[in-house]
Amino acid sequence: MELSAATLAVRIRAATGVELKRCLQLQALREAEQGEEYDTLHAQVSKAKIAGVEIEHIERGEERLRALRKLGRHVAVGCDKDSLRDQMQWSRVTNRKGALDVTEPCSANVDCPCNAVENPGEVLEVGPAVEACLGKGTDRELYEELLEAALAVEEGCVWKAGGKFIFSAFNRNQSVIALTRMLHSSGRQRCAEMLLQLVKTSEEKYAGFVTAVQINFHPNGGTFHDQHRDIYSAKQRAGPNCTCSFRECVGTVCYSLGSSRICTLESMTDEQSALTPCCESCEGRREKRWLHSGDAMFFNDKWNQNHTHGIPSMGEEGVGPRISVAFLLGAEA
Repeated sequence: MELSAATLAVRIRAATGVELKRCLQLQALREAEQGEEYDTLHAQVSKAKIAGVEIEHIERGEERLRALRKLGRHVAVGCDKDSLRDQMQWSRVTNRKGALDVTEPCSANVDCPCNAVENPGEVLEVGPAVEACLGKGTDRELYEELLEAALAVEEGCVWKAGGKFIFSAFNRNQSVIALTRMLHSSGRQRCAEMLLQLVKTSEEKYAGFVTAVQINFHPNGGTFHDQHRDIYSAKQRAGPNCTCSFRECVGTVCYSLGSSRICTLESMTDEQSALTPCCESCEGRREKRWLHSGDAMFFNDKWNQNHTHGIPSMGEEGVGPRISVAFLLGAEA
């Protein structure tokens, strides 16, 4: 705008991409402030900072966060320490070693590309790993160290995300540095040492750099992790509350501790996948693989492009607690 004497001149242009993103993020922040969901507002405040929303709006969002914390809204049902202490005991762990994996190929065409066990460039590995890295019996030790750490830190470090709980630094920062710093400050040095050894082994074995760690708590078989691809670049769409900062990734390795759980692997023929459907009625290929305590599952970017993975609900009865430690591996500089 320009004011000259009694004349007000207004020039209008199309908003840039950055300006539009800032405007939309401000709207999302304002909507979250009106609600009662702590996690949603926390995510929108973080995204507003990234988008460059004006500081006064961010400060108002942070003030609302503090008010929700005083009301205890930052601790979701099942995330409180008493519930974790009761449900996550190692004595409740269930073992299904010896159970058979199940493969369901596309039945529309036996030669369907989805039915290939391994496509060019793909890597998928599942098998024992924790004891080889940390020593005999350390799957249980690491499980109990992580549980005790969750009970030692501030309430709110375990938070609900989809059908499972995540353990991280209070501010939801899922970097290894943020997590180990919190563990050290809470007197959980042994837990931090074990995680750092897993990081070192993972980086050496899979030729990547650990950019993030996600620790999932599954108190019982009723918890789940929806089918998904891991987010390997900013081009992929994450959930509405995702605040990740992206670096090109080469793979994921996930260590399973505690109860045996099924992991569902599905081939995809969408726009992200390099696989072509065999026909209009292509069903894709599905595998149900058991992950036992101490196992690791590694897959590279090519496999992640062509498949989704997830932990389905198995019902609350008869299935005990589980913890998974997943490392996102970025390309080495």
